[in-house]
Amino acid sequence: MTALVVELHGFEVDQLYIESREAALNKSDISTVARARQTVLPKGAVFRADHVYGPAEPLLWVSDIVAGAVHAQRKGDPQYTALLGDALLDFEVPTDC
Repeated sequence: MTALVVELHGFEVDQLYIESREAALNKSDISTVARARQTVLPKGAVFRADHVYGPAEPLLWVSDIVAGAVHAQRKGDPQYTALLGDALLDFEVPTDC
């Protein structure tokens, strides 16, 4: 999440909407974003995150579609990322998973 915050901030994004999950995970997300804002982003940077209920917000579905396209590409099927063309920016984000 920290790497994502840094990348988004680099694109001048200052608001992140995250699909709501269980309360403890939501709290962890917000803590991670706050810590990134305080320790990684430039001093005084504005960046906030809010949770929204996934089924109620169709725009959240876009990230699932893009993730599926990138996954397919990494497994050898580039047809879906080809449809996204220049709208897709793919960069590696280290994860603990």
